[in-house]
Amino acid sequence: MRDLSRVYLHLIDEIDTGGEEKATWNEMGYYFIETERHDWQDVSNWIAEEAARLGYIESKEVKAMTEGDVNLTNQVGPALSNYSVSYKGTRVRKLLDWEPEIIGGIRGEIADIVKAEADKLGLKSKF
Repeated sequence: MRDLSRVYLHLIDEIDTGGEEKATWNEMGYYFIETERHDWQDVSNWIAEEAARLGYIESKEVKAMTEGDVNLTNQVGPALSNYSVSYKGTRVRKLLDWEPEIIGGIRGEIADIVKAEADKLGLKSKF
């Protein structure tokens, strides 16, 4: 998340300075940032482990989606639970001189994400 925020700041700076120097826009304005390879199942497990460790949920067990769950989520887009993900931020590196800074990738961000989402939902830790 922090690395993504830094890309947005780079792009805002480009807009502020006219954006003619480095950034590309419109049909060429699509940027990926760098991530490590992960499976969405891993991310689900990390979130559950952290939520249980912090006392927001009873168990770190992650249950498989039912066919009904899959059909429901497919109404807004295909479910991501069975996909592996890996991005290389080639364009953002080249055009904006950007380098990832966050060590640990998404796994390193899970604790902050779980805490922030729990706060938004008004959840209280059982500890």
